[in-house]
Amino acid sequence: DRGLASLRYFGGVNRGKPDSSSLILSTMLSAIAAYRHETKIIIDSDIRLRACSGFGSGSGAGANTFVYPMRPMISMRAASGLLDAVKAAGADSDQLLQALELDPSAFSNAEGVISCSLFARLLEEAARVTGDSCFGLHFGERFNVKNIGPLTYAILNSPTFRPAEENVSRYLKVYTQAAKVSPVIEGDRAYLQYVLTGLEGIEVPRQENEYALAIRLNTIRMMVGSQWTPLEVQFAHPAPAEISEHLRVFGAPVLFGYATNNIVVDREFLMRQVPSADPRLYGIMKRYLEQILEEMPAE
Repeated sequence: DRGLASLRYFGGVNRGKPDSSSLILSTMLSAIAAYRHETKIIIDSDIRLRACSGFGSGSGAGANTFVYPMRPMISMRAASGLLDAVKAAGADSDQLLQALELDPSAFSNAEGVISCSLFARLLEEAARVTGDSCFGLHFGERFNVKNIGPLTYAILNSPTFRPAEENVSRYLKVYTQAAKVSPVIEGDRAYLQYVLTGLEGIEVPRQENEYALAIRLNTIRMMVGSQWTPLEVQFAHPAPAEISEHLRVFGAPVLFGYATNNIVVDREFLMRQVPSADPRLYGIMKRYLEQILEEMPAE
C-alpha cells in the first residue's frame, strides 16, 4: 500500500533518504488519507483489537467497527529495533519471544499495538536474557525517535520548548496510553515528568522508566544539540547497584527513588526557541494529531 509505505518513511524507517521538510510534507499529505482507513489486528495475551489511526474509531457509512482495549496499549513503533538490539547483545531473540508467548510477526507491523504491560515485561525480559541490567537505558539511547512518527515531528517542530512539552502531554496517548507527561515548575527549575500507570503485574518498571527518559533526552538533543545535558535526572525506581552507565548517558547527576521520573531543567529552558522548527510541518502535524484525538474513544 503506497499510503502506508509513505507513512513508514515519514516515521523514519527509510533513513537512507534525505529528511528534508519538503519531502516530509509531500509524503505526509499523500499518506494521511490512506493511513486513516488502514485496519490492522494485533493479538497479545491480554486483548484483541482493531487499530486505525492510533487508537481511534470510525463513524458514518462504511466505517470500521472496533473492539476497544480494556487495558492501556502502546504502539509497536516503541519496539522498533528491539529484537536486533537483543541479538546484538549476543542473546537469542526467539528465547525472548517464547518466554512471553509472542509471535515474531508482531514486530514487523509498525502500525500495530500491544498492551503496555506486555511491553514493559518485554523490556524486563530482554534485560534478563541479554544479561544487560541497563537494557532499557541502552535501547532508549540508540532508539531512533523518528520511528515514533507524527508525534515526534510535532515535538521537533514546536516553536519553543513550552509548546513542545504541551504537545507531548496532549498527544502522547496517540502513541501510548499508560504514560502521562507534564512540566512542573518549582522555583527556578522545571521538572519534565514522565509517569507510568496501569502496568499490571509490573511492580517496578525500571527498564521502561530508563528507556523512556533516554528517548526524551535524545528528542531534546535533536532540538538543541547533541551535547546538551539536563541539570539532573530523577527516576521513580530504586537505585541499581551500579549507575555509571546512567551517568554516561545523561551526562548529569542521576538520582533514584522519586515519586515520578523527571528530567530537570532551568525554568527558562522552556522559553528556548527550537532553531530547526518548521512552522508548516508543525501545523500539519498538529492538525493530524487533533484528528486522531477526535476519533479516539472517550476516557
